[in-house]
Amino acid sequence: MNWNEDKIENVIEKIATGKTPPTSNKEYFDGDINWYTPSDVVNNIALNRSSRTITQKAIDDNKAIVFESDTLLITCIGNIGRLGLTTKKSSSNQQITGLKFKPFIYPRFAFYYFLFIQSHLMQKANSAVVPILNNAGLKEIRIRYPDLKTQQEIAHVLEQADKARQQRKAANALTDEFLQSSFLSLFGDPVKNEKGWEVEKLEELATVNPRMNEEKDLPEDYQVSFIPMAAVDDIKGRIKTFYQKQIKEVKKGFTYFKEDDVLFAKITPCMENGKAAIARGLLNGIGFGTTEFHVIRCGSKIIPEYIYSIIRFQQFRDIAADNMTGSAGQRRVPSEFLKQFQIPIPPLSLQQQFAAIVAEAEALRKKQQESEQELEQLFQSLLQKYFG
Repeated sequence: MNWNEDKIENVIEKIATGKTPPTSNKEYFDGDINWYTPSDVVNNIALNRSSRTITQKAIDDNKAIVFESDTLLITCIGNIGRLGLTTKKSSSNQQITGLKFKPFIYPRFAFYYFLFIQSHLMQKANSAVVPILNNAGLKEIRIRYPDLKTQQEIAHVLEQADKARQQRKAANALTDEFLQSSFLSLFGDPVKNEKGWEVEKLEELATVNPRMNEEKDLPEDYQVSFIPMAAVDDIKGRIKTFYQKQIKEVKKGFTYFKEDDVLFAKITPCMENGKAAIARGLLNGIGFGTTEFHVIRCGSKIIPEYIYSIIRFQQFRDIAADNMTGSAGQRRVPSEFLKQFQIPIPPLSLQQQFAAIVAEAEALRKKQQESEQELEQLFQSLLQKYFG
């Protein structure tokens, strides 16, 4: 089979990067146009839901970018290369770029091709603290493609395999929805404090960014866990990978934490995307990570599962974003914001009940992941067959 090869800039009609309308103008939000952020774009071939929406006025006032249907969205700041294909007129924030292909490229084929070269997209990004893949870099990427009919046939086969693995992932997502529903049922909205719990500042309930104490005297070759920002999954809110280091390598210039501490990404866009995790399974119970983590060590009135669920709440992250300081692209949530944030304090027994629910859900998730891995292997072998 003869395949053509060309630069992306020669097979697209349009390339555009999204915008964020001023959040202070309420006329721009809660309309009927999907406005995607990276947390919405998770390698979905049919994007039809977004966590936030905008109005036509935001577009008319040139405060947002329009993407037509069948536009390939690519995350290009932070977590590079996550993909989605629009199903209708949509928009996005500035962390996402859209590609509209010429008629001889089948959009669903392009989606799977880009899925295959995701690691290459990451390599094309710059090596700044927050990686960025700019439009010029995207245009230079090369694409291989057969005739249109063959593209459609390949996309159909891959889509069937993709559906199977997505259905498994959807079951996992239901587990997350169940946990959030359980949290709201037990505690109510933590930002609004719907159940009228007593409140205290976080700094009165926990230690924010604790210092090393007895750890300072550990042997230089003592083994600890190292957690870079990329090791925290912003979709599932879990630590994906643990690295082993000697304490002498990381005790200076990195953020220190211990088993059961809560990690909260303070830099944009990681914070907005939901990067947070409970530090568990640490080697010798000690960890170090990027300086872009805030660390919360719970006191006697709150437990990690409770505070973790609060900082993953969209409403909390919206407020945190409004309190960021610093220049564009390097904005961070200051520690003082966390310390002063008012936290509702439900009974400890109720928090522990929620923690038990979380533990049961995690056990179920582990079984689900085994099935998901088998379907993932099948899908990856098909990608390799067609594009490798």
